[in-house]
Amino acid sequence: MKLCLSYIVSFCHQKSESCLTTRHVIPQNVDRNRSRKSGFPFALPFDSSLHSISRVWLIVICTWIVYLLANYLLSLTTESGQMAFYVYHAGAKSLLGSQDLYSGITGWIYLYPPLLAQILMPLAAYTHNTTSTVVWFSINSAMMISTLSLLSHYIPQSKIRWLWLMPLVFIPFWQALYLGQITIIMMALLAIIWMCIQEHHHVMAGMFLALSIWIKVFPALLVLYFLWRRDWYTMIGLIIGGLGLLGVQIMISGPDLILNFIDVLFELYSGGQPEATYENLSIFGFASRLFQSNQFVIPLEINASLFSMMRIGLTISTLIISFFAIIRARFTDTLENNRWRFDLEYSLVIMTILMLGSTLWISGLPPLILIYVLILRNVEKYRHPLLVKSIVAISFILITIYQPMLVVFKGETLHALTLSIGFAGVMLVWSLLVWLLVMPNGKNIKTAQPPPVYVPLKKMKFAAQTVLKN
Repeated sequence: MKLCLSYIVSFCHQKSESCLTTRHVIPQNVDRNRSRKSGFPFALPFDSSLHSISRVWLIVICTWIVYLLANYLLSLTTESGQMAFYVYHAGAKSLLGSQDLYSGITGWIYLYPPLLAQILMPLAAYTHNTTSTVVWFSINSAMMISTLSLLSHYIPQSKIRWLWLMPLVFIPFWQALYLGQITIIMMALLAIIWMCIQEHHHVMAGMFLALSIWIKVFPALLVLYFLWRRDWYTMIGLIIGGLGLLGVQIMISGPDLILNFIDVLFELYSGGQPEATYENLSIFGFASRLFQSNQFVIPLEINASLFSMMRIGLTISTLIISFFAIIRARFTDTLENNRWRFDLEYSLVIMTILMLGSTLWISGLPPLILIYVLILRNVEKYRHPLLVKSIVAISFILITIYQPMLVVFKGETLHALTLSIGFAGVMLVWSLLVWLLVMPNGKNIKTAQPPPVYVPLKKMKFAAQTVLKN
């Protein structure tokens, strides 16, 4: 351990010199290039002395080690630990035993496309449960750290510290690791898709999009977004990857399994998982808490018609408003605004997808870290940066305290609105994205000069006044 820490310290001393000598020359908006040239795996969080930089990174590394070890030990010693992974593992074993992969929508059961269970078949066949759990937890941890490391190249250096601190206090990350959920890998895939578009690797972005859809269906709405953008290279990658993965699944398990999954998907969307609806953060869960009976919820009124009207109304409104916001934002046409607009549009589509599903639990929200990053990386260019930061902070707090509240009041009956504070945090992020895209004239980024159209108008006004005076 001492040898490892000494190596890290020496690495920080050697690699930080070039960064420190150039930090006053290179502006903040090119942090990505600076961090790559410096040789650091991610940009440095502080611009102080060598000793303080080494100390900060040692603290960050040790904190992450303690965080991951504590989560893993808790998941081993409690009843619900790694429950989601055990479902995936059981699905893989059922395929190995030629058993039915799908068995309804109630309880801890497999509800995903066959691909995930097929990927885990070698792990289920050649390792014990404990070894499989260690491997899966390691994969999730590596995906989380790798995603944060890659994202650090795309944000200003002053925000790097917050990028690495946020997951340590953001409960969805803890919960996803604790349950062994696939959502951390989904966050990594969504981040990779965004980065591929940023680096103009559109075909590769389409292939990763196909992989994410075949692992967990919800990114499918992104296909409509890229179609609307006329991003044909991304669509080519999507077709190649999607058909290739479909062929692999059929070769392994046959076409009947795909058809069975489609039946489960429709059943799941229409009814959700009723026994856990009170925790649901989607539009479906919010409407259910207000107007359906549940042993843990005091609804406003038990009324099936009001539930249907609320769910359908919010779903349609969310889709229409999101589409309008994206259309409205097209009035900005500079290169800088183009990149900024894609960040917000991509985030808005992901938020809309999450809200429209029927099974959005707290462990399904790790992609919010990506959305927070895409909002805040240009925050100083917004007209109201303090307001944007405040809304993001309130959303972060509401979502973070939601799961502890459920644990503290476990087994008790709470009011529907009290159980909706997590949904309020999700809605705040969605509303913020809409607002940023539809502000007057579609221009949320400050401009140094007024648009050129006003120049000839002023000249004409001045000429008319001169004529009238003469």
